[in-house]
Amino acid sequence: MLLGVGTLHFVAPKPFDDIVPAELPGSARLYTYGSGVAEVAIGALLLPRRTRRPAALAAAALFVGVFPANVNMVRLWWDKPWPMRIAALARLPLQIPMITTALKIRRNS
Repeated sequence: MLLGVGTLHFVAPKPFDDIVPAELPGSARLYTYGSGVAEVAIGALLLPRRTRRPAALAAAALFVGVFPANVNMVRLWWDKPWPMRIAALARLPLQIPMITTALKIRRNS
């Protein structure tokens, strides 16, 4: 998942740019590319057994770190049609199993 989504940050960056909170300093594209690099790197480091444990912890931290963008997406999409609002809202609780799975991988590695 991290490898695929991280790659999308470079192939189609606009949707990621759009949810970067405007309150952050610098350009949204910088955050898009930075999080894309982090996702691809962490995804790659999760593959080999010897780097899996620290990579899983990094993944959990990344999922916590991108949470403000998901909250911002809800705020930005609140006036959109219901299906889009539901999709934005659904992303928020999905962070919990992503974080807990990363921590479980860390524990079991």
